[in-house]
Amino acid sequence: MGWNLLILLAILFAYGVFSYMSQKSAARKAARHERLKERHDALMDAIKNKKAEDESSAT
Repeated sequence: MGWNLLILLAILFAYGVFSYMSQKSAARKAARHERLKERHDALMDAIKNKKAEDESSAT
């Protein structure tokens, strides 16, 4: 009986660790996605501003 309980607790612990790591991974993925989106938006703004500046100086 004691071994069965020990095995059950080990399985529950492993499940808890796996669940925790999955949540951390998802949070890191979301943060990375947000940083990349901000960097992309900044690059697009810079390109748009550069194009507008070039067009205004050409006239």
